[in-house]
Amino acid sequence: MRFKEARGIVQAAWRRMLGMAADVNMVRFDDLRPGISVDFVKIDIEGDTKYFALQGMENCLRRSANIKVLAEFSPRSMLEAGYRPSQFLGFMANLGFAPYELSGVPIGMESLLQSARVSDAADSDVLRAQMSGKDNLEILACVQDYAREIPYLRAVIANIVFSRKPI
Repeated sequence: MRFKEARGIVQAAWRRMLGMAADVNMVRFDDLRPGISVDFVKIDIEGDTKYFALQGMENCLRRSANIKVLAEFSPRSMLEAGYRPSQFLGFMANLGFAPYELSGVPIGMESLLQSARVSDAADSDVLRAQMSGKDNLEILACVQDYAREIPYLRAVIANIVFSRKPI
């Protein structure tokens, strides 16, 4: 997905959240802060467009050897945002990241990918229609229903730390 398409998704999320149209200026992190290295990123974006945001800081992620990324992992929300959970995990794995529980226990990328592939098979257009216009509690209920309908064995929403080194 290109930056312009991602911008439209973010704007749509803000419209849903605010109940009105809102222009949101977006700048890629790599353009805003070229050459910077960081040690920690906590990413929490309404509309679950973290995949696009992390793509916009790919150069920083590559350059920052000790970086840890804390991100919410919610396959259904990812599908609603227009990308497959396995795309997000593949992006992180290609950059050399491994997933960890907040406690530091390794999750295992292959195990997480297997769970993600179960969600990948869902019809994202149907999911978007089911969640459209709902508030956060209603969306959470939809996500829980979804997890019961498919053989998804992980938490429907989980905070995961991605790191190149054990945490």
